Amino acid sequence: MKATNFLFYLLLLICALNTTHNAVYNQCVLFINQDLLGTQYQLKLTLSVYFCAIFFIRCVIGTIADNCSGKKCMFVALLVALLGHTLAGYANSIEMFIVARFIQGLGLGGGQVLGLVLLMQVFTQKSRASIIAAEQVLFSLASVCLPLMGNLFSAYLSWRLTYVAYFSITAFAIFYFTVYQRESIAVQTPIENFTVPTSTQRKHVLLNGAFLLPTFMACFSISGYILWGSYFSLLVHHYDIELKYLLMYQLLPIVPYFTCSLLFKRLTAHLSRPELYRRIFVFQLGAWSIICLLFLWDKSSGSFKFMLLLPILLHNIAGSFFRPLMQEKALNSVPNNKIGAASSFISICQVGVNAVFAIVINCMKDFLPTFVGIQLFIGSVILLYILGTRSCCVDKV
Repeated sequence: MKATNFLFYLLLLICALNTTHNAVYNQCVLFINQDLLGTQYQLKLTLSVYFCAIFFIRCVIGTIADNCSGKKCMFVALLVALLGHTLAGYANSIEMFIVARFIQGLGLGGGQVLGLVLLMQVFTQKSRASIIAAEQVLFSLASVCLPLMGNLFSAYLSWRLTYVAYFSITAFAIFYFTVYQRESIAVQTPIENFTVPTSTQRKHVLLNGAFLLPTFMACFSISGYILWGSYFSLLVHHYDIELKYLLMYQLLPIVPYFTCSLLFKRLTAHLSRPELYRRIFVFQLGAWSIICLLFLWDKSSGSFKFMLLLPILLHNIAGSFFRPLMQEKALNSVPNNKIGAASSFISICQVGVNAVFAIVINCMKDFLPTFVGIQLFIGSVILLYILGTRSCCVDKV
């Protein structure tokens, strides 16, 4: 395997470790509590401090990377993560574990942003959509494999082995960056219809509509997948859906997201942007239509639980194509020396937008109207954006 190919997958793995770490923690938390004897408040604090660390580091790490060496920043982030994993693995009290979780958040959160920044800098602009699609593939796999690993380790061995595994991967990454990785490598992965941003598009950088609109579209495109985990507990509560369906509800939304992301380059290679937008439009319109039908569906019917899942599946198919296109469009609108700040901003938006939706869902009494309302809003915004983009494409032709 070429050094650049190996670097590609290593950076994707570093990103995946962060984005799925909390799901791994949730699989271990019962066993951690039995060992460290934390109160309910302390267990919730372990969740909060991790998210606070993630949010803080995402706000600043991209700008730091723009002004320093991205490789050196990644090296520091990996060292911080290594310290966090060590403290978590050896924690003998819940207080020590809380501190470890905060340090892990700083390291993993920084690594997640920096991984994408390095990929954007190491690989050419023309390959950015394919890189983001590849990140979605590894994220989907990690969403299943890593929590499963955490559960199996906790149930049959020890939850501490989870942090040993994280420690091993991080230590190997540090070794690789120290010994093998050269300072600069360029890789060509051409994609058709690439345009260089104009001087007007480069003005005001992150405040430019050419950056902001695609950024929020990228956030909305993955909202159905990200929010589905919080939906499930509410579904169980509101509609008495049996817990045996947990696996189905957690895995099925991943399948189309993984499959379409895996085939992204092959399925988009011979399509023009208007043709690709048209296909995304069809899937998103299907999800939007089924959301509307939920009000009319018999809530007592056994098919209702599947009906609730169907728009998420369609939304994820559309999102698996839409997010790479939008994130590529956003990043291509800023100069290379602002890629770090842009990546940080996109990452913060993805957390913030979906956190707002999750809070609304969990705070409202009536689940279905809230769920339908949010999905209609998301779907409508995406459809309007696609219609406007298609119109611009037709006018240019």
